[in-house]
Amino acid sequence: MKTTSTPISGQFQNVVACGATRAAALVTLLMLSLGAACPVRAGDAAFSEPGGTLVNPRYLHTAILLADGRVLLAGGLIRQGVGFVAANACEIYDPATNTWTATGSLNDARYGHGAVLLSDGRVLAAGGDPTGGITMKTAEIYDPATGTWKLTGQMLTRRGPELILLTSGKVLAAGGSMQNSTNCELFDPATGKWSVTGSLNVGRDGGYRATRLSDGRVLIAGGHSETLAGFVRDTELYDPVTGTWSVAGMLNRARSGQEQVLLANGQVLIAGGLVGPPSNPTITRIAEIFDPATGSWSLSHPLTTPRAEFTANLLQDGSVFAAGGTSSEALSSIEEFDPLAGRWHLLSTTLATPRLLHSTTTLLDGSLIIAGGVDANGRLIPGAELFVTPR
Repeated sequence: MKTTSTPISGQFQNVVACGATRAAALVTLLMLSLGAACPVRAGDAAFSEPGGTLVNPRYLHTAILLADGRVLLAGGLIRQGVGFVAANACEIYDPATNTWTATGSLNDARYGHGAVLLSDGRVLAAGGDPTGGITMKTAEIYDPATGTWKLTGQMLTRRGPELILLTSGKVLAAGGSMQNSTNCELFDPATGKWSVTGSLNVGRDGGYRATRLSDGRVLIAGGHSETLAGFVRDTELYDPVTGTWSVAGMLNRARSGQEQVLLANGQVLIAGGLVGPPSNPTITRIAEIFDPATGSWSLSHPLTTPRAEFTANLLQDGSVFAAGGTSSEALSSIEEFDPLAGRWHLLSTTLATPRLLHSTTTLLDGSLIIAGGVDANGRLIPGAELFVTPR
């Protein structure tokens, strides 16, 4: 099957009516049509059903699985009048009742921020953008026991970061800054303070992904940088023991906005996103796999459909579930990657509503709750969807 990419045309220009910053820049995507040429397989996802209605439909939010199995949605962009504003409203999904309920609000409304579950079960949210303002330094912690947020120490740099929980319990914030995109820092939950750690070799101000490997190191790949003319091809590894970054293998194709998943065998799969010149990018099907043992990337079987702004989750059987996103338009299609066969295949099950810029969270029982995002007309989607995978 030939690997192809889809050119971007000017749709969704009204999705962000405020502060089209680095965190929201990719929202103004999207596209010409391309048909999928791969077969559809039935019976992969057992069934889908409504997953309740959001209290506040949103996109560019974060979704975190709590230790008790509930899911916390925080921040993002919500509708206000004819435009969108950063939200401080948060809500909880309870799988036991299949309902969403409001919980404590963020102290600072934000979108395009980072969020991560801490070792003690609390949630850290940091950075991101307010409505019509500059990227923030502020950070806050959510306590599921009280349902409230409390401000903690500010980051040293304004950023919309990827937040990665390290095996030590500290949190790594890498890149995501327009001020100094090589700068990285660590958050210590015990003290509530941030400290400087090793800098990236190549700056990344957005569009990158970071993944903690099985050995505790952190892989960062893709993105865009103010110091480069194109998307970033270099990948890097962070060693938490030394606090330094080292250059890893080079991507076969520089890209931004890809999805990145740690596979059951310890390798890392990246797929989709944007390729080509940032001034005129295309949405791609290209997928690659990183082998930590060799530090090298190899091309994998491509997605059946070019996708950007989609989600990808590891399932209990070791396959990868990729849902929605955009190609020529908002997508309802779902595909799975079979790591044993090394191939993607379309599922017969689809999203009830085509959507992009949504979240997909793997629940404790292996099911998936898909929430938020926008449809083909840039409208917020109130209904969530629950996908139950085969037992």
